[in-house]
Amino acid sequence: MWSLAGDVRDGAMSPPLIEVSLSEIGKGTVEPPPEVPKKPLWNRMIKSVAEFFDLKLLADPRFLMIFIGVTFAFAGEVNFTLLTPFVLAEKGLSTDKMALVMSILATLDLITRFTIPFLSDKYRLDSRLMYSVGLAILASGRISKFFQTKHRP
Repeated sequence: MWSLAGDVRDGAMSPPLIEVSLSEIGKGTVEPPPEVPKKPLWNRMIKSVAEFFDLKLLADPRFLMIFIGVTFAFAGEVNFTLLTPFVLAEKGLSTDKMALVMSILATLDLITRFTIPFLSDKYRLDSRLMYSVGLAILASGRISKFFQTKHRP
């Protein structure tokens, strides 16, 4: 007799077998189990990619909102960084001074990106509140810089 639960060999389960006695096999009363059709290769590949990248997260609305927000924030950051030298040149800064301003911006950006997580952990601040306050400060600073009309060399 075979078991319905299947065998465990080398840590893997074999498919469950149908319980059949040897006498029934000789009589021809036992039909082989129907073959399960294999899914196309394309479907198996898509399923394995979805499992690997855990694409079930895309069904979570909270994750989608965070994902879309971070995407827009990153795109805005890149655009601001790329356009800053043109705005500074329009305001009359030399190439040396533009490089200095860009270096200062990059240094401050790195310092804040490394220190803010430690400060928020130390003082147990809510990450959503920190993100919102940071965006507000960043937006107001950038907007005020572009509305500045006078420049001191």
